[in-house]
Amino acid sequence: MKLISKSSKRDGTQKNKKNGKPDIIQSQAVEIAYPETQWSEEQKRALKMATQPSTVDEPHITDETADQIFEHLAPPKKSILKIALLVLLILILVSAASFGGWYYWWTTYATFEYDLQPVVILNGQNTFPSAFLTDEAKTEGISATFQNSDFSPVPGRVTVPLKLEYGWRSLETTATLFVMIPVTQVIREFREEAPDIDPFELISNAEIARGIDIDIHFTEPHFPLDAYEVGEYDLNLSLNGAPFSVVLIIEDTTAPTATSVPVVINIGDPVDPDDFVTEINDASSIASVAFVNEPDVLSHREQLIEVIITDEYGNYSTFTSSLSIILNDEPPVITGISLIESMVGKEVEYGHGVEAFDSFVREIAFSVDDSEVDIDKEGEYTAYYIAHDLTGLVTSVPFTVLIISVDPADVIKQADDILEQILEEDMTDVEKIQAIFTHIRTLLTFEESDEKPLSIYEAAHHALDAKRGNSFNFSALAQVLLTRAEIPNMRIFRSSEHPSHVWNLVNPYNDSWYHFDSMPTSVRDINNLMYMFTAEQADEFAEKLAERDSDPMYYDFDAELYPEIVEKN
Repeated sequence: MKLISKSSKRDGTQKNKKNGKPDIIQSQAVEIAYPETQWSEEQKRALKMATQPSTVDEPHITDETADQIFEHLAPPKKSILKIALLVLLILILVSAASFGGWYYWWTTYATFEYDLQPVVILNGQNTFPSAFLTDEAKTEGISATFQNSDFSPVPGRVTVPLKLEYGWRSLETTATLFVMIPVTQVIREFREEAPDIDPFELISNAEIARGIDIDIHFTEPHFPLDAYEVGEYDLNLSLNGAPFSVVLIIEDTTAPTATSVPVVINIGDPVDPDDFVTEINDASSIASVAFVNEPDVLSHREQLIEVIITDEYGNYSTFTSSLSIILNDEPPVITGISLIESMVGKEVEYGHGVEAFDSFVREIAFSVDDSEVDIDKEGEYTAYYIAHDLTGLVTSVPFTVLIISVDPADVIKQADDILEQILEEDMTDVEKIQAIFTHIRTLLTFEESDEKPLSIYEAAHHALDAKRGNSFNFSALAQVLLTRAEIPNMRIFRSSEHPSHVWNLVNPYNDSWYHFDSMPTSVRDINNLMYMFTAEQADEFAEKLAERDSDPMYYDFDAELYPEIVEKN
């Protein structure tokens, strides 16, 4: 589109020529028509030449030339829209750049100061955004929220996204949250020598918060560890003001200790498990010390012995030791053997006062071989006491069994009746001996007789029944009465080389034997001394009797067959 036609340009120019003035009207009209056009210097000169009258110095531009120039310079109509759009685009870009620069400045240089701190909580405990702000003045007026409204703490070290607001300004940042996990229980050994419990030990992941200021302490007093008995106890604590509890378990899992000890015994001696261990030590009480397998105390070989020690909580240890056994080197010894008398037809009672000992002087069992005894026929028989020790050594000792017509039980009954009459409870053994001696001397009279009955009960029965007898009858009755009065005694026989005489020995002082002769003599001044006299007195009495009866060997006997007699008072 052309703003000025050829004819109008030509007419205008001519009209200006006629008037003799520069025709600037067209130039102004062009500038007004295209105010947004940016004219170059060349265009301006061309336009000036076309619109102004020529001078002598300037070349004359014809109308045709001017038309061509205008046709060349005039922009097309469509370029106006493009220019407008270009200008609009430039404006948008400039505005965006300005807004971006403002935003960058706002967020970078126009922010506010704040100070955050790490937060420590227990697992399962909630926290608030404001907890991350310090209490210092520079956080005053600042509010905090979680960027994620559904934020929920998880155990461990957690990075927490926060949004901070101060007036109409806000920013996003992060803080650190430590979520601590308490242990459910802590186990300690009973009576263990260990330091007291550190509260930090009761947090399983305490390591993640190393260097962080944490207030954790017991809220209730607790005992030193070695003061607790086996059991479970609640420990109450606080972590930054949040209470929690942990179960303290005191258990005993330590087995007892001990030192093994070898044992040596005589064969058959009893042994105890405690004999094989010493220095037993355990934090709790010992419940039992027992053999794993019972030892054989009759074995002839050394044995390995296992002993198990168990404490009251079931902890146990096994210890190995040895058992050595010493065997007997001598056969058994049988003591207390005496003549046994039994009435015809009655079972013989063996073993009264008989004892058997092995070479370790331990009492052992014995048996009786009476296969040769006929209880239905009066007579003198031989039987045997037999003893076996644990090593296998054997001793067999013969003894005499008399089957008689008198019942020993009847004689014993008569003796007990006499003792009941003549003895009192508070009597000493010496006083009892004297009372028995006096009664026999009063009851019996001497009877000259050569009868030498072997049976004690028959001889005593005759003395009690006839009220007389020889030395066999006197000594037999004395033996029955002394035995029933529980006075140790025995009969003693004169040596067979001389005329027979039988008397007794008594032992009132335990291993202090004295002579006892209840049969009266012809020497009156010694009769009352004969209930208990010494060896020296026996010699004196024998001399006096020898002067009267011409019998110098009255108390002559084989000393090797009897215990040692007290020499003198």
